Amino acid sequence: MTTAPLRPFARRAGPDTTHLYLTQRQTVLARSEDTGGAFALVEEFVRAGVEPPPHLHTREEEAFYVLEGEVDFRAGDLFYHAVPGDFVFLPRGLSHAFTLRTPAARLLVLLTPGGFERFFLALARPWANDPAPPTPEDFAQLFVEARRYGIEWAGPDPA
Repeated sequence: MTTAPLRPFARRAGPDTTHLYLTQRQTVLARSEDTGGAFALVEEFVRAGVEPPPHLHTREEEAFYVLEGEVDFRAGDLFYHAVPGDFVFLPRGLSHAFTLRTPAARLLVLLTPGGFERFFLALARPWANDPAPPTPEDFAQLFVEARRYGIEWAGPDPA
């Protein structure tokens, strides 16, 4: 099997890269296809109250770099209070969750190997300045896609 050589690229937020994931603005800065499957990079603007429940990834590692806001991460039995400039690495197979201490936070999320950005894209809606709250149908689709992308819930099934 032949793969195309990797090419340099630059990407910024725009209509073709930015979407809503539930009520979170996300910009996919690097897709798996861009990096030969090595990683994906997503910028997220997260609002308090829509953080994910405890879960684990079976296929990829996640790493978070806090650009704005304050976030409490739980990784297994460890807790980290992250502020702008902090980096948190979460290996696959480890139950984790995060909670915002501020009304919102802006994060860079590195996913290795790449591919999990497709989970977000499967749930994407066009960007809107004043997004409607997620519907029960949005959450139903989230749980279907989560299983498809190897997410396991680390407590009672939130569905």
